[in-house]
Amino acid sequence: MSGKPSLPSTELIEVAISGDNMLFVKRSEAFQVGNQITITGTGFSGHKERAVVKAIDGNEIMLDSQLGFSYRPGAEVAVEAIKVTEALTDAPTPSPTAVPTESPTAAPTEAPLTDPPTGTSLTDTTTSKTTTTYTTTTLTATSITTVF
Repeated sequence: MSGKPSLPSTELIEVAISGDNMLFVKRSEAFQVGNQITITGTGFSGHKERAVVKAIDGNEIMLDSQLGFSYRPGAEVAVEAIKVTEALTDAPTPSPTAVPTESPTAAPTEAPLTDPPTGTSLTDTTTSKTTTTYTTTTLTATSITTVF
């Protein structure tokens, strides 16, 4: 025993000819639209091909493509992969979240930069008077601010 669950299977009840896209099967109730199925021939040919169930009407299974081989009644039709179509919980679907976008770059602004005053002091020895001369330098710089 492999421990894997078995997937549904049935068999053809009518001949399926190469080029057909319809299968007539014994039981179709376990098949669902979207299932990937395998058709396996009987006898020496042992042809095997895959297709996807496009529609089901009673015991007729319509395929998404034409058969590449012909099959006799009794050929196995088995589900190979099940398409999951329903959510496993009743949780609400999350809303899409906003993605931050880059804001436009702000226009350059000019800001004056001023060095602190520097001075030179001279003292007149005859009058004991001190004279200080100050020099101030002003620079203009351009700064660019980018907002993310």
